Amino acid sequence: MTFASLARLPGFVGWYLYALLSSAGSVLVTILTPRMRPPLRVVQVPLAGRSDWQVAFFGGLITLTPGTLTVGVVHEDGERYLLVHSMQHESNEEALESLHEMEARMLSAFPGRGRKP
Repeated sequence: MTFASLARLPGFVGWYLYALLSSAGSVLVTILTPRMRPPLRVVQVPLAGRSDWQVAFFGGLITLTPGTLTVGVVHEDGERYLLVHSMQHESNEEALESLHEMEARMLSAFPGRGRKP
């Protein structure tokens, strides 16, 4: 881990805690107002992280966030994708945008040179 990535770690932790609390609030609103529930969806997220630990860590962050769950990893055409179940995004595009932001922030805070699959 480089000094630059170590310096970005507190920012990532703060951002993730905010995302965690925001998601928990969104899930609570969904539970209390079931008629306003967005449709459940499963999206296939292309991965920017290449190492096994980056994929596993990203999947863990998704699963820890209320309203989302990592279902599995798909290998297709030499690429890896995460299958993610979401109960809080209004559209597939919104889900992908949110998940790409989370992965980009994670990779910025935790860069690595892990082995490629």
